Amino acid sequence: MSVGFSILSALLRRLKVRDPSRPASMESQLQPKWVTPEDKENIDVIKSRFEGRTAIYLEKGVLVVTVFDICAGPYNKSIYAKVREEPTRGLERPLIQLPDWDGKRPLQWEIGSGLYTSVSKEIWSVGYGLWTLFFDEPLVVAFCSLAASWDDSLDSFARYHEACEFVYRHEFIRRPRRRVFKD
Repeated sequence: MSVGFSILSALLRRLKVRDPSRPASMESQLQPKWVTPEDKENIDVIKSRFEGRTAIYLEKGVLVVTVFDICAGPYNKSIYAKVREEPTRGLERPLIQLPDWDGKRPLQWEIGSGLYTSVSKEIWSVGYGLWTLFFDEPLVVAFCSLAASWDDSLDSFARYHEACEFVYRHEFIRRPRRRVFKD
């Protein structure tokens, strides 16, 4: 088990996400005490930009996912979200491993990021490796077409490698990202 996966596993076990069944009027009461007005504004930007959108999810594996329930995390300078796999031809054998996965599909899990979280118009990144989400719609559509064209003999590692090469050759990858939280 890699160190990165151990960290992710620990984060997932400690995750406490807002109950979506509570009325929106209660959301301000659910904000952790650490959230400053500036942090709330930044989190709201991420929510307005990425909530409910489909993205390419890269983290030692590749899937197409929808992101939802974005909220301030319970820990200082953190933001969390749920992601749900969107079944995609060519991505039936994910390399991504989740703790306590029961084998059912589509996969659904929670992600979190902290102080080094960075965003651009098309990207949300944990900021120190682990995962990155790419929301550029034409890129997601083109990637789904690419994945559907992969030969069945291509293993999960090769698919991940192909996905990384495909995503990282696009121009928007080099555009500046900004950190969500200040030190």
